[in-house]
Amino acid sequence: RAQGAEASPEPDDGDGPGRWRTWYLSTPAELRPEAPGAPTQAEIDEVLETQAARTEADEAIVALWGTGPAILAWSRLLPELFTEFEVGSLLQSRVLAHLHTAMHDAAVAAWDARLAHNRPGPAATDNAITPLPGVDASASSFPSEHAAVAGAAAVVLTALFPGADAGRFDALATEAAESRLMAGAEFRSDIDVGLELGRAVGERAAERSRNDNFSA
Repeated sequence: RAQGAEASPEPDDGDGPGRWRTWYLSTPAELRPEAPGAPTQAEIDEVLETQAARTEADEAIVALWGTGPAILAWSRLLPELFTEFEVGSLLQSRVLAHLHTAMHDAAVAAWDARLAHNRPGPAATDNAITPLPGVDASASSFPSEHAAVAGAAAVVLTALFPGADAGRFDALATEAAESRLMAGAEFRSDIDVGLELGRAVGERAAERSRNDNFSA
């Protein structure tokens, strides 16, 4: 459930995020952002303008990052990175462990906040917004799960692939997060807070990687 791309919020009846396993957070609510206000008219207009300007190339980006659970697109990057940086099998296991536990915690933290705050997404806020297929218009959108996962992934991959160009993974995180605007799934504030939340989780995972004695 923590990895689902879209799902309608449910009450935490004892099987919700409050009971999900976390690796870097003491509880799923540890980094819960404050309750958001209503989306501003500027945010609503941004989604409408983004939709009006959307191209086939934009829709391909939405599909790349938004088809299936939020972690999948990042997981698909790994074979390419392992080949590019000539990463052996032992180190591959280390990368997988740090990256997937970080993305997991980011997704859990995002869903904890979504269920706690239950702010309606764009299509439920303004009927002029038409989300792309696959977007659950009834789902809470604050904060963005995709942005949280992207923020965590970018921090961890930057730490574990120091030979990569500066800003490479941050740029991918921005693309992944902003694809949710193009999809009509989330507002700018959903994305910004999601990225911040994910990066906070990613920093904890990166710190763990710096102290896991791998170099020994």
